[in-house]
Formats: sequence, structure tokens, C-alpha cells
Amino acid sequence: MTKWVAYPQEVPNFESCDSFKDLQMLKIPAFDRSYIIVLDCQTIDRERVSIAMTIFLEEWREQFPFHTGAAEKTLHNVIVEFNNLDKSRNGYDITGSYVKNANVTGLAYTPGMAWVKTSEGERVCNTSFSHELVHMIIWNIMETDGDPDHEGKKYLGWSHKHSMLIDKVNQRLCTLGI
Repeated sequence: MTKWVAYPQEVPNFESCDSFKDLQMLKIPAFDRSYIIVLDCQTIDRERVSIAMTIFLEEWREQFPFHTGAAEKTLHNVIVEFNNLDKSRNGYDITGSYVKNANVTGLAYTPGMAWVKTSEGERVCNTSFSHELVHMIIWNIMETDGDPDHEGKKYLGWSHKHSMLIDKVNQRLCTLGI
């Protein structure tokens, strides 16, 4: 009887996290040119990120079938940095209200690069990861911005349906312990 193992087998060493190094850039399995940047191997593992992205894409296809191509292109070309640094910015809350010097748990810097705050052992479902993916996809669709005011009226792109998608993805991930 063959033992089933939940992590990838025969992964090249250059793709695995090296516990003797600090800052590392790791390929996300199943996503062509996508990477995570971590401070150490305990920050988050690339396999959980890959599963989270796969579930996110499934939900996106169901909710926004007309923008599936943009979502796939985005997810196959992202770099997401995960760390526990505290950051603050002027920006918007989910309702579109402007907030000065707000503590943030994630930032979409470009249509293909984001930062997500996480702590050692934290599950992906408890981070802003799915939220930042939505920003990056909208940025790729709009080709102007990632709709920084979310459900507000200043920027176009984000709807209540996007917020519901994030909730559904995170519920699925939490159920799986991811």
C-alpha cells in the first residue's frame, strides 16, 4: 500500500525553503511565474499559498466568468511578500471612507505585486491575501488602478460581489485549515 502524502514530492532544492537562510523568494506550485517572498520558512509555506490561489480561482470563475482570463493571468504572474511588519498608510476602508494613517494588513503595490501581513503559523484564511488578489485582478482588468476605495464611489471595479467572494474563499480555506 502506497502512503499518500499531502506535500509535493521530488521538488527541486532551489524551489524549497532553506531553513538556513533568511529572506527567500519561493516559486508557488502550479502557478507559472508566481512567487512568495518570506523572511524565513516559518512565515508561510508555498504549498498553502498554492491551494489558496487554486480555491480563489475556482470561486472567481464561478462569480466572474467574464473576467476569468484576467484572473488567471494575474494569478500566474504575481509576487506576494509575507511578513509580520507593521505598516500604515492613508487610504480607504471597505465602504470607501478615507482614513489617514490607518494600520494595514495588506497592500497591492502593482497589478502583480502585493504585501500581506502574517505571523508564524497563521492560516492564509486569516490574512488579507484574498483581498489583495482582488485588488491586483481589478488592476489588471481596469489597467488604471486596483480600486483602492473598495465599495466606495470614487474608483470603479470593486463591488459587493467581490467582498462576498473574499468571504467565501476565506471560509473554504479556514474549513480546510489553510
